[in-house]
Amino acid sequence: MSEKRIKQTNEESIIEILDKQYQAANNKEELDYWSPLSKIILESIELRDSKQISQTDLAKEMETQQSVISRFENMGRLPNYDFVTRLSISLGHKLGMTLYGDYMAVVPIEKHDFIKNLADKEKVTTSKFVQDLLEQGIIRARIYEENPRMLYDTSIPVPFDENQNKQLKNINSYSLAFSSTSIRCERSDIAIAS
Repeated sequence: MSEKRIKQTNEESIIEILDKQYQAANNKEELDYWSPLSKIILESIELRDSKQISQTDLAKEMETQQSVISRFENMGRLPNYDFVTRLSISLGHKLGMTLYGDYMAVVPIEKHDFIKNLADKEKVTTSKFVQDLLEQGIIRARIYEENPRMLYDTSIPVPFDENQNKQLKNINSYSLAFSSTSIRCERSDIAIAS
């Protein structure tokens, strides 16, 4: 990866870079079609760089050739499910797929350790923690939909519906604060009312 590309990735998240390019593009329909593959490629490059793993080392871990990794990263090869699964595992993650991509969120790489530590404290998987945190934020947004200023007040407890996932109680001291440009996770000393 070139020094310029690394510097740009460090200053802006990959999603921010992609969003800017998408907004400026005239061929949004074609970009929408290739976006999931592009994001997987960019994530794999970002993970490989953050872990200081060469294409050769990744290829050995995946039991393939370096040229296969290079073709994939340069969009010269359409990966099959087995390749993407092995790629994810080799980079220390679990593959996640959904048909609801327009409702999917990904925790930025620079926040992985933070979320992992919070999940470990709650004794749940990172995917479970992130899902529960997102659900708590959705509940908060729905409750305060008519009074948007209340949404930003993380000191207001979110009522808990007994029929909802009881695991939410385990993360009740973490709140989401929404703005037009970001989502922030922070610790507070409140508890969800039950």
